[in-house]
Amino acid sequence: MRTPHIVAAWFVVVLILLGGCEDSIGPPPVEPPPFTLYGALDARADTQAIIVLPIRDTLGLDPPRPLDARVTSEDRTTGAVQVWRDSLVRLADGRTRHVFWAPFRAEPNHTYRLRAERSDGAASQVDVPMPPEATIERLPPVLPVGNRVLLPVELRDAPVLLDAAVRYVLSLPVTNTVDSVTVAYDAAPLGDALAAHRIEIDLSADARTIREALGFTVPIRLVAMQLEVFVASDPWRPPGGEFDPDVLILPQRFSNVTNGFGFVGGGYTETLRWTPADSLRERVGL
Repeated sequence: MRTPHIVAAWFVVVLILLGGCEDSIGPPPVEPPPFTLYGALDARADTQAIIVLPIRDTLGLDPPRPLDARVTSEDRTTGAVQVWRDSLVRLADGRTRHVFWAPFRAEPNHTYRLRAERSDGAASQVDVPMPPEATIERLPPVLPVGNRVLLPVELRDAPVLLDAAVRYVLSLPVTNTVDSVTVAYDAAPLGDALAAHRIEIDLSADARTIREALGFTVPIRLVAMQLEVFVASDPWRPPGGEFDPDVLILPQRFSNVTNGFGFVGGGYTETLRWTPADSLRERVGL
């Protein structure tokens, strides 16, 4: 199923939660938890990073001094421990946040325990399971009546797919330039037990979207198409199965942090790039 635009759902969650951090959150409970943790471990990155927020009456600008927090991660599979470094990052809106980082690659199928501990011993922690390596396969094209072209793709060993999009790389011969158009998709689960999903790319409908974006009278040639999907582990499943902002903005409803708030997930972006056969491109006018 196609959707008109692409928004990474996991990123929306973080922005929703961080966006409300300037408002008063009322008086703290007795002995409140020390930290709120936000972020994601990425199996495709060599450096990991999370945002660490101290819990207090109001969450405004983080002070420029080092945060009273020692952040570590333990690979529960191998026992390897990393000590994370603090950095102060200024966001686009001028706010600053303490971003802790460590140089390592989060391995698929491993679980990582992240722990942020204050000097008085109070700590917040979260266990982050990483998804397995998914397999992605292009299936034979489906050619319904007319000039429609459907390009099905299946992913297996992918517990959760948060986002899927196809980026079309296009050549404009008249101007001798290259442009691109991105179309978002939904992935249909084929069964939780198999952790399998199908994405049915509608090349015919996407060709119309491309021409709307670049102009109906401009000659366009499809150079390549690239499918990008964010493969995530089970903790990413939202309450009720939908990313409802009214639910996710409540810290108690979508949090996997022990003695704290926030969410830290694990995942990676899987990509598949190819160029459809000439006959298929001619069928849709690309």
